Amino acid sequence: MHIDERSKKILFTILAQPESSNKDLQEQYRLSRRQIDYSIKKVNRWLSDYNYPKILRSSQGRFIIDPKLYQVFEGEKPRELKKESWYVPFEKERAYLLIVMLATRNVDFSLNLFVDELEISKNTVLTDMKYAQEVLAKFFVELKYSRIHGYYLAGDEWSIRSSMIFAIQEVISEFNGEQELQHFMQIEPTKLDELREKLQMIELKTGSIFIDKQVSILPYIFESTFRRIQFGHRLNQKFLIEYDAISDTKEFEATNLLVSETERIPKEDKLYIALHLLTSNVLLKEGTAIVEEPRFRHALIDFLNLFEGIACIQLVDKETLLEKLYNHFKPAYYRIKYGLTIDYRILEKIDHDFDYLHSFVKESVAPLEKLIGKKMPDHESIFFTLLISAHIIKVADIGFNRVKAIVVCPNGLSISRLMEQELRNLLPEVSFYKGMSVREFERTTLPYDLVFAPILLKTEKSFFLVDQIITEKSGQKLRQRVMNQIFNMGNNNLSMTKILRIIAKNSSIHNEEQLTKELTQLLLQPLYEQRKEQQEERKEQKKTLADLLTEKYIQTVEKVANWQDGLELACQPLLENKLIEKSYLEELKKQYQKPARHIILRNRVAIPHAESQYGVNQLGMSLLVVKEGISFDQGAKFHLIVVLASVDKVAHFKALLELVELAGTEKLVKRMITQDVNRLRQSITEFSEKAMQK
Repeated sequence: MHIDERSKKILFTILAQPESSNKDLQEQYRLSRRQIDYSIKKVNRWLSDYNYPKILRSSQGRFIIDPKLYQVFEGEKPRELKKESWYVPFEKERAYLLIVMLATRNVDFSLNLFVDELEISKNTVLTDMKYAQEVLAKFFVELKYSRIHGYYLAGDEWSIRSSMIFAIQEVISEFNGEQELQHFMQIEPTKLDELREKLQMIELKTGSIFIDKQVSILPYIFESTFRRIQFGHRLNQKFLIEYDAISDTKEFEATNLLVSETERIPKEDKLYIALHLLTSNVLLKEGTAIVEEPRFRHALIDFLNLFEGIACIQLVDKETLLEKLYNHFKPAYYRIKYGLTIDYRILEKIDHDFDYLHSFVKESVAPLEKLIGKKMPDHESIFFTLLISAHIIKVADIGFNRVKAIVVCPNGLSISRLMEQELRNLLPEVSFYKGMSVREFERTTLPYDLVFAPILLKTEKSFFLVDQIITEKSGQKLRQRVMNQIFNMGNNNLSMTKILRIIAKNSSIHNEEQLTKELTQLLLQPLYEQRKEQQEERKEQKKTLADLLTEKYIQTVEKVANWQDGLELACQPLLENKLIEKSYLEELKKQYQKPARHIILRNRVAIPHAESQYGVNQLGMSLLVVKEGISFDQGAKFHLIVVLASVDKVAHFKALLELVELAGTEKLVKRMITQDVNRLRQSITEFSEKAMQK
């Protein structure tokens, strides 16, 4: 029996969130109760056919998962199954398989061959071909037919290889993807083992470790590339990679480990293979020093300096952050420069809370784009956002007597750091080790109690299957599961019964209901307060420009004697309302004896600011409009001073992003110079409302 795509998704949702109700699944997949029940029955029949434990339900309708079931799907791939047990690939996946077959097998492809291989009708094959053509068109490749050779891919070799690798990435990410690639590419398992051994040798030579995802996919990329070379397909000269830019890298030297001495391949193909090693995300081996390219480091330093100025923050421990950014930027540089693909579907789920930080990152990438010689795509710059976000959020130390947890992520440093930080915020009661890859987890000797991962892993400890990007809703459910299972917080009635029984033995209970309520509050108070504080912090981070710049924080004057007087006057509302201390004003006057160019947005709005340690009590902004303006930089003038006081490195991001946008709106700034306090407040409110709608 086969398992269809819908049933597969429902199965993995239940494994990840066993507390889900039938209603939750109906809402998530927009299906009726009957359809959900049908899919679950189908899943159970499939499990039963292969002697796997079924999914059961409690008397309350909750799902009961046998722990053995998690081991069945370890790594999100089932144990070796016969071909008959595969689920039927859905339309898109079949189209990707068509592309892979056409690119990696040197046979005359006919309609009947596809029908036999995919076990579908001719009409279905033709429909799948239409979708395959849509995918190929994005790479400027065509699916053509000739009477002599049948179906084939037409286009330049670089583009065909790009579409081939994209299709491989799509297939391998699906349920049972590796088995399908092995079958339809007709690869012997021994060949894959040989390539994996060579990857380990490359790791030793380069002093780095491929992330788990790369270990899975690189053998298929290299095998398909070698086949294209064997079939006589050559890269065109116009796509020749810059030899000098790559030939002196360790990765170029490592290509000799992939190619046997008896094999001879063209120089451009060797460069192409080296390029894929360079663009593969890796982790640095412990104890291995980074051999940095100065041009990469200088561009990253310029990027961070620009980011600090735009985001109005001062990053601590920049060397550590630079190391992480370098580790990501090196492969990203080659990916962007040579237009190679990356699987970035996970980024679609990233929480909108990162939008503010991402906007500042996009404003700061000019030094990196100048080095690459191309504009940085959004799906690449978001990785920089994730790394910076994880860095600026405070990380707690591991405690000796607390519950200890490991976060395992196969998708590289940036996603791993994000998962780790999200879980720290969600579960402050738990101590988290630094995120690990699957291979690191399998070798670890650290003592731990919990494991969190987006794929299923074999472990005797408590295991929680989580999304790589944890949303607010999924986070609440996960917290509830952890607290129930580890801290027994879900069994308050049972625990309270025992407590009340002990109390009754030793004293009289006058009001059992009230006593139960008060004891529950007492026992759970630290957790409730901690969660409440976190919720309040999240609210603070979502404050808009209109939330902060109310009438009492807005002033207008005709002129000021000088910049220092204007700065002091602009701070008065914050001082009077005790949002800042006098020491904060003194620090601003010390740092900005003159209006520094880097704090003047679009040459129109000055935003003096300092670290919270100098006397910030609460997040706040104050606006001073100087109608005659203040001179700076060869006679230019600005008219608006907005003093920024932030309690941490992220609380002000939303309001600041709006302020940056406002400063770029020349007509609005000109109007504001002439307005009184009430009209200024109205203009700011209207602008904030429009910004919220975007």
